Amino acid sequence: MKTAISHIFVTVDDHDKALAYFEGVLGFVKTWDLPMENGWRWLSVTPGGPGGVEIVINKASNDAERALIGRQSAGELTPLLILGTDDIAAQYAQWKAKGVDFLGEPVTLPWGTSVNFRDPYGNLYLLMQENPEFTTGKVA
Repeated sequence: MKTAISHIFVTVDDHDKALAYFEGVLGFVKTWDLPMENGWRWLSVTPGGPGGVEIVINKASNDAERALIGRQSAGELTPLLILGTDDIAAQYAQWKAKGVDFLGEPVTLPWGTSVNFRDPYGNLYLLMQENPEFTTGKVA
């Protein structure tokens, strides 16, 4: 039996604005755009196309959800999610040219090279290229 992470929700104030960022700036692929009951919309994207983990773009529908917009990462140091890449230099240059809000330049540590960035709402993400030779502490 296999269990995997399939979806993560990012709460926003505008579906189309968020979709423009994920598709137009980050180059993600829209996987679902489905109108649902009560005006709700299932809208999701994935960085690698169909079959990967999907980010569900969730439009806030009440005050409690609106209060979460831009505050879904755990503080200033812990990202909402880590996006892996096999060429951080190229990905960083491409996204920087498209206006991604990086919080510095990529930094190399023994386990890999990474750089933080924020989405237009203020959520923190980490772009990372792992060092395949670093195995200290790796369990599986």
